[in-house]
Amino acid sequence: MHNEIEILMSMVFDGEATPAEAAQVRAHLTTCAACSESWQRWQVLDTCLASAPPLIPPPDFVASVMARLGERRRRRSRSRWFGSGMVLASALVLVGFWLIVAALLWWGHQHPLEVGIALSSGAQFLSSLTWILRGLGTLFGSVDGVVLKLGAGFGLSLTFALVLLWFWVMSRSPGWVRMPAPMH
Repeated sequence: MHNEIEILMSMVFDGEATPAEAAQVRAHLTTCAACSESWQRWQVLDTCLASAPPLIPPPDFVASVMARLGERRRRRSRSRWFGSGMVLASALVLVGFWLIVAALLWWGHQHPLEVGIALSSGAQFLSSLTWILRGLGTLFGSVDGVVLKLGAGFGLSLTFALVLLWFWVMSRSPGWVRMPAPMH
């Protein structure tokens, strides 16, 4: 009941109620102290608002808001371009990898004798690489394992931090992603 009366009160206050609705509100206000008190507060608030001087925004208000909105749009667009570029680069790497695998399988099917030679050469390379890795293992075996692990961890952390710093600097630099000028 009170929600309906509050709606009618608002309509009466705005001058949009019919005479019957206005009479219904007046009758209710004589019997309901809570609604009568709300009506009085509304009238006081209306008087305060009507007597307050109008607020006039500064002359450059619209231009400054539009400039901020444009900058926000440019930043969002830049991050979308960056994300799209990363997805595209990842997809290209995967497609390239599978194309190379497919080409090698096709070549191996067409040239079975050369595959044996290539596998033999690959085995010799892995054998040489294993020999080199064993030599490095012997060299680093004399170094304390904790020192080696700390050095590797530091090197990886430094590399990761430099990559993150590069991405941060590049994403902040103007002109990093060439974008069309906004249309006004």
